[in-house]
Amino acid sequence: MNHVRAELQRAEPFVKLFGLDVDTSMLTEGDLRIRVTGASRDDGERYVVEMLFDGYRAIPPFVEFVDPYTGEVGIRSAYPSCFHNHPCICAPYNRKTYGGHSEVHPEWQFGDWASNPGTEDIGGMLNHIFASINNHFGTYKAENDDRHR
Repeated sequence: MNHVRAELQRAEPFVKLFGLDVDTSMLTEGDLRIRVTGASRDDGERYVVEMLFDGYRAIPPFVEFVDPYTGEVGIRSAYPSCFHNHPCICAPYNRKTYGGHSEVHPEWQFGDWASNPGTEDIGGMLNHIFASINNHFGTYKAENDDRHR
């Protein structure tokens, strides 16, 4: 748990850059989980990211989006448009991407996930997620469907 807290401290520049709210109230020895809330600058849509750190550093965290209105975890409507059509952040830092957790990349095996430049720690992961939501990569599209407003 201490290494997660230390990485969260080092992530502070990204937290400030994107105006994120980091909820560590669930971060205990029995439940290594945080929730991070932020919004898209394109359309103001709120997003909540849940990161589960059991086994962290040996294996990547399990990263999901949570519907900010219903609290449902991992449903398609909770995910921004810049990620896969199936509800998953397809990245080596997300355990959900790997075989045995989803059908996104069943061929992937845990390995040197933490050596990917830019996403080797919590700050880099948050930067990737919220830079995507804030259209840094030009892939975010406003949904314009009023489902959550």
